[in-house]
Amino acid sequence: MDILIMRALRVCAVEIGILAFAIGISGCKPDLDERASELGAPVRVLAVQADPAEGVPGDAVTFRALVVDATGTEIEAPASSWGFCTARKSLAELGPVSPACYTAGSGALSPLGSGTSVQATLSSSACRDFGPEVPQSKPGEYGRPVDPDPTGGYYQPVTFVAMAGSDWVTAVETTRIACGLSGASSDDVITFRQRYHLNENPGVLRLRATDEDIEGESAPIAVTSGMRVTMTVEWPACPDVDVCGDGICGPDESQVTCTEDCAKPNGCMGAERYLVYDAEARGLVVHREAMSVSWFASAGSFDQERTGREADDPATSSDNIWQAPTTPRIVKGWVVLRDERGGTAWQPFVFDVR
Repeated sequence: MDILIMRALRVCAVEIGILAFAIGISGCKPDLDERASELGAPVRVLAVQADPAEGVPGDAVTFRALVVDATGTEIEAPASSWGFCTARKSLAELGPVSPACYTAGSGALSPLGSGTSVQATLSSSACRDFGPEVPQSKPGEYGRPVDPDPTGGYYQPVTFVAMAGSDWVTAVETTRIACGLSGASSDDVITFRQRYHLNENPGVLRLRATDEDIEGESAPIAVTSGMRVTMTVEWPACPDVDVCGDGICGPDESQVTCTEDCAKPNGCMGAERYLVYDAEARGLVVHREAMSVSWFASAGSFDQERTGREADDPATSSDNIWQAPTTPRIVKGWVVLRDERGGTAWQPFVFDVR
């Protein structure tokens, strides 16, 4: 399956959350023909970021939501609420999370607070509830550990509900939890503990429109009505080979082999290399993260809803074409950058269509 479609299956809960909450669908399948990049709704949740992007049970995590209106303007203080969803997804359910995570009053939501940003502590039982540890048994149920995703990851569902006036939207994302290995040899478990480093959120290094740097919302880019604009988003390059002293703690380094980089592991804000257990090969291998970009604008249209780079593509940028509307106006938009292990970043842009 194409990596961008696989990633869409994970993030569609955010991008079509209002539909899921309203009609109680039991699965999450993205409509790839839907013009999701068009910002037409009065309130829209474009992304949720966890900082750090990955944590162990008991870690403090700050969640931040990107909420915008139909004009693409960020809504900085919507009425909102956050919660951890404690419901496990059954084997028969197709979506990334349990339908109970979308249902108000289901008893599956543990409140965390309000605002576009909130701090929470990952549950000490997160790896038992959503990871490789045997879950607590319940009457009439046979609990089994959760299988990791292709990157070896496990995820705690997070629910965010935002309101602006009489309009509301709910978004369900997942935050990555570090639970170690299951089913591997003791030697591999030890090596993994030493060389696996928690995911770092990506960062937008540069955003360009037809070779012109986009400096931010305060400096709109002038474009002609109906013009086709080539947009490019860039992210930092991460080392292909680990070198002690380069400031990045990579998968071939540990606190033992490179204290300088790994005493407090420093990650890379691009497509990181990371250690994962390959069940078929029955051993540890190093993978590189795939990167995906979601594009949003208040007017005009993009050629593609999502673009990106697959794991075997070392390029550090992704392009898309935006066609300006035929009538003069200010157009606001956002690019949302995601790495394959659940890290998220975003950046706004503004066009002055003349």
